[in-house]
Amino acid sequence: MNNSNIRMQVLCALFAAFCAVCSQLTIPIQPVPITLGTFAVLLAGGFLGSRYGLMSIVIYLLLGAAGVPVFSMMRSGVSVIAGPAGGFIIGFAVMAFVTGLISEKYGYSFKTMLVASICGTLGCYV
Repeated sequence: MNNSNIRMQVLCALFAAFCAVCSQLTIPIQPVPITLGTFAVLLAGGFLGSRYGLMSIVIYLLLGAAGVPVFSMMRSGVSVIAGPAGGFIIGFAVMAFVTGLISEKYGYSFKTMLVASICGTLGCYV
C-alpha cells in the first residue's frame, strides 16, 4: 500500500467524522429533519471523488447502523435507516458518488462543482 492510498483512507475517515458532526446541526422538523449533513456529503464527493467519497459515506452509514449516534439528533441504529429518513440517509451514498463522478470527469471549477452538487442532490432525492 502506498502513501497516497493511506492518505485517501485517512481522508475518508475524516469526512465520515465531518458528516457525523454536521448531521447534528439540525432544524428539527418531522419526520425528516433538515441537517448540514447533506453539505458534508457533497463536500466528501467533491473533494474525494466518486470512489473515496462513496467509501467515506459508507463508513458513516456503517457507524450509524452499528449504534454510534451519528445520524441527526444523536440517533443511530438500523431502525433509523428503516424509518422515514432512511431512504434519504441511504441516498447520501448516491449523492457522494454522483458528485464525485461528475467532478472527476469534468474538473473542479466552480461551475462544474455546482452542477455536480445539483446532480448529486437529485440523485439523493430519486
